[in-house]
Formats: sequence, structure tokens, C-alpha cells
Amino acid sequence: AAPVSPGGGTEGLSGVNEILAHEILLNPNLRIIDDTLNRQEQIERDPLGDPKRLHQILGLNNPLVGDLNDTSSLPPFPWEDNAETWGVLQPDASATTTTPADVGRALHKLFWEKLVLGLVPSDIASAADLKIGDAVQVRYGSRGGAFFGAHVVATRSSGTMDVRYDTDNVVEENVEAARIRLRDDPPDVMSLLGLFGELGTALEGLTPRNQRLVAETRDILAPQSVAERLQATDFKHGPLLREVADCLRFAIDRLANLIAPAREGDYHAWARQVGSRLDLWSSGAESAATGDWKELVFCLPAVLSRLFHTITLTKADSLQAQVDALRPVLGMHGANYERSKFLSRLAQGLGAADPEHASFPPADVLRALPRTHRLLSMLLQTMGKAANTTAVHLYKSDEWKALYDKPVDAANALTGEAAGSIISTLKAGGAKLRFASGAVFSHIILHLLQAPVRLDAGPDLVLPEFLVLDASRFAKARDVLDRACLVVAMATLTQQVAARNRRVFGLAQMQALIERLNILLRDGTSGGAGQNVTLPALVDECVRAAEGSAPGTELPKEEVAALRVLIPNAASADHAIFKIVHKRVLGAWVHFLPFTHPDFLGRSEGAIPSSLDVASRDEGERAIARVSPGFNQTELGKELIAVGDALGKVMRHSIVVQGELVTALLQHLVRI
Repeated sequence: AAPVSPGGGTEGLSGVNEILAHEILLNPNLRIIDDTLNRQEQIERDPLGDPKRLHQILGLNNPLVGDLNDTSSLPPFPWEDNAETWGVLQPDASATTTTPADVGRALHKLFWEKLVLGLVPSDIASAADLKIGDAVQVRYGSRGGAFFGAHVVATRSSGTMDVRYDTDNVVEENVEAARIRLRDDPPDVMSLLGLFGELGTALEGLTPRNQRLVAETRDILAPQSVAERLQATDFKHGPLLREVADCLRFAIDRLANLIAPAREGDYHAWARQVGSRLDLWSSGAESAATGDWKELVFCLPAVLSRLFHTITLTKADSLQAQVDALRPVLGMHGANYERSKFLSRLAQGLGAADPEHASFPPADVLRALPRTHRLLSMLLQTMGKAANTTAVHLYKSDEWKALYDKPVDAANALTGEAAGSIISTLKAGGAKLRFASGAVFSHIILHLLQAPVRLDAGPDLVLPEFLVLDASRFAKARDVLDRACLVVAMATLTQQVAARNRRVFGLAQMQALIERLNILLRDGTSGGAGQNVTLPALVDECVRAAEGSAPGTELPKEEVAALRVLIPNAASADHAIFKIVHKRVLGAWVHFLPFTHPDFLGRSEGAIPSSLDVASRDEGERAIARVSPGFNQTELGKELIAVGDALGKVMRHSIVVQGELVTALLQHLVRI
């Protein structure tokens, strides 16, 4: 499989099979595209799964495709009912709620309009005939720019004119006549050539090993081939119509032979509808008029977007077949498979002639894994300092409560007796070695949950190389953590203001407000995505909750004003309540991580636990309940519990796959 980067430099390159194997091991029920689950079911099945990120890694996020589960997001044909309204945003933002999906369709509309505008002939015979108010097609910025629709707003004696672009109402002055498109000018086919090239590449990607099919596709759809054929038509509308129609017909027929059987019915019905029209255009091309060419051009967005959409679905179906084939094998050999792939890539990076059987000194491995080296060194240095203090052993039962009163970071979690025990065990080795190493794994998780998790490559990427496949999981855990802190902080401030005014704001009201704020932040105001919710909307929700705590009476205006000042401040990570909630959630998640429990550190034999012991997990649930009264009964509280379980699963999986390597690196660092 072609290498792709799941985030982080060339050393993080992973094959598609390796990525899929990792996802299957953490979510045995993985579906590449699954529209059968509602949000709660998705959270329960894989709370840290990120389908959008997975689609990006697997190359399924073509910007022209939109929602893979919804063909209504694609541009319609000109004769369809929604042709006039598709992609049009309401001019009055207060009249309706604009979702990210609406914005996405609007951006797609602009893209397709640009393509159509470059191909549709102009009605203007001469620039000298232009007058104020005329609609024109103008090359933006220079004679080589793309065409955009505009209107003439002024004419000048020098022969230039001022135009206002239709897209954004920007006025450009002194536009020379040579940049105005005239009736006899040839169409601008550059965007179309680019799209045909992308279409051909996408089709080739479905059959990369079939050289005959690849060669046929390149003959028909490669930009240079298409450009030569279009040039030969002298851009007369009849021959031009036939060439474009034939390219589309080729792509439609090729895809019909590659599509998954489950999708054949819908696609073949669509292909017959479009194909009959293409055949009509192609057969009558010699006598085709300008109107026929325009009709084809106006259909291009609907045809091309559906082709890209179906190709992406077909690729997803192929990947799903890989998943289904890998699933039974991974059930038996998954950890070994993932470990061997990682070590093989590591060996290749170190220049091994035989990566499958190569071994290297720990010092060389650390040089090849700079982020792992940096993180392990930092943790060991922190532990070394802690081991020289008289701090109380963290794992004594009466010390668990301290997690709610101070930050849970590496400096506080690795103190005194625990740190000294871990370091001495790493130095000495022996039966307890795996558990000392496991304790360090747990503290790596705690550290990463408090550090910004970058999904893109760069020098500030904090994830160690052996955890790079879980970048989106750590980012999502941080998102859930931040959302919980903000929701509880806002709800708590609202409760305080209500209580100050002797209003009843009990458990039921608190839970209801937490649920509503969580929905707004998580899903947005229209069930789309949380990024379209605004801070004022959250403030309004809190004000309504405070006022509704005593129906029939109004909250004093000065108290409403005070609440509107207090609530936005809660969005700061430095806010006192935000920080308290942050510590409590991290303190609760500690219980879901293996090896932070004293029983794990004390073990001298036995396999690495496949699941968290019941007592520790129960303590984690009780800790979530203490985040806020009745919090564990809210959907957000339940989500935090699910995330804790998922983090524990990531932890156990990482130990099984990479524990031996990390232990060797830790021993090397401790001894030097």
C-alpha cells in the first residue's frame, strides 16, 4: 500500500494496512463508512474514534465529495427542483442558522460556478459596446487570471472600466478591455483539464496494478491528451461537445465495472440517465449549437461531483474489504503484526539491509526516535528529582484524594517512594520490570493529556513516534476534556448567581443546563458540528437557565449583566473553576489507566492485564461523579467514563505492542 503519514515527519510513515490494523485492534467492529450508528452508539463503540481523521489518512476526504453518506450534498442537475437553492446562503444571518454543511455547499457552489463560467460563451461582441450595468466575465487580476462574473460600474475614456465582482462585491478599477471575455473568445478549459486529470488519477487508483486499464485511462483523461484533442476541435462547439461528452462517458462506463455490487443499482440508474443525454449530445455534435454546449457545461458539476463521490465510495469499499480480511488474522496476531511493521520501518530508517532481522543498540534507536527520546528523558529526570524528596507515596489510598486538589502532571504523579521504586526497578531489571515500565507508560499518557496534541508535522509535535497512530485519539480526548471543563464551569457559575438571588437551582436544573451546554458545544445549534456555536449563544443559555429557576419572576438586571460577564470568563483555561474541573477529570482518568494502581506495581508475575480491574474502574466512575453533583448521570459524564475506558485501552495496547522496546530504551537511559 502507498505510504501515508498519520501525523509527524517521515519517521511516522505508515502503510494503509498498518493503520487499518491499529484501528481494528482498538475497535474490532471498525467500519470505514458507517451511517447506521447514532452518536451515542458511536461513543459507546469507539469514543475516541475519529472517522473524519481516518478518512483523511486513508485518502477519502476529496474536497469535491462532501458527505459520503449523503448524495443530496452534491450539486444538482439544472433541471432538478433544488438547483436554484443549492449552495445559496441566506443573506440575513439572523433569519436562519448556518451550519458548516451549508458553508461547505456554498464553497462548492463557488468552485463549480468558476468552472462553468470559464466554459460558457460570452454574449458580448465587442468591449466597445459595454455600458454601465452590463454583466461581464473578467479575468481577475491579470490577463492570465481565472474568469469571474462581474458588472460594469464605470467606463473610462482610456478604454478601461471599473467592475464590481458578483462573488464579493469588490470593485476593481481600470480593468483593461483585453481581460473582458468576448463572444468569439475560446473557452477557458484549464480547470476542466485539471478535473479530468484528477478524475483519471482517481480511477487509476482503483486498479493500480492493472497496467492495461491504467494506460487506457491515461489515453483518455490525462490533461495533455485531452488538451490535444480539444485543440484539434478549434474550439468549435460541436466537436468540443463530442470530446467532453466522450470523456465523461468513458469515466462513467469504467466506474460501472469497478463499483461494489451493493452500490450497482443506484449508480447504474444514474449512469443510464446521464449516459442517454451524453449519447444524444455526442451523436448530434456536428450540428450542435451554442445552446447544446451550454447545456453540457451546466451539467458538468452534477456529473463530475457524482463521479468523484462514487470513486471515493468505491475506494472505501475496497478498504472495508481489506478490514474484513485483516480482522480474523489480527485477532490472533495483531500485536505482533503492528510491532513488526513499526520495527521494520525503524530498521529501514537506520539503514538496515535486512529490516526483518535487524537489531540496533538503544542509543541508535533513540537517535532515530527523537520525540520518544525527549519524552522519556524528561519523565526520568522528573522521577529522579522526585525520588530524592520526602514526598508521600502517591499510591497510598489516602493520597488518591489529593488528585482533586493539585494538578495531575508528571511532576506530581511521580513523587517520592513511587518514583524511587520505579527507577531502582528499571536499573535492576527482574520480574517487576514490566510493571515499572508500565507505570512510565501511564505517566506518558497523563503528560500527553496535558500537552497540546498537534496532528500536523512539525518541530512542536509532542507525540512520541510509537504513539503517532493515536494522534487523533489524544486530540479528541483533549477536546472532550476541554468541553467538560467549560460546560461545568459555566453551569457552576450560573448556579452560584441563581443561589445568590435565592432561586432554586438544584440537581435537576444543574443537570439540564449541563446537558444543553454540552449539546451546543458538541453538535452546534442545528445538529451539525459544534464549531458553529458562538459564545453569546452559550451565555444566553445560562441566562435563560438562571431566570427559569424561578418562573414568573425576573432576575435583577444587574445580576443578568454580571452573569453575562462571568460566563465568558469561564472559557479561559486559567479560570479557577475551569482548573478545578480539569484536575478532577484527569484525577478520575488516572483510575482507568493500568499500572497506576498499587496492585500493578507490586506484582512480580502474571501477564499484562487485558482489562482494568473492577475496583479501579469503579473508583474512576465515582471520581467522575464527584466532578459535579450528579455529573455521572449526564451524557457528558458518561462520555468522560467512556473516554477513560478508551484511554485505558490505548494504554494497554501500547504496552503490548511497544512495551518491550520502550522498556529497553528506559533501561538504557536510566543506566547512563
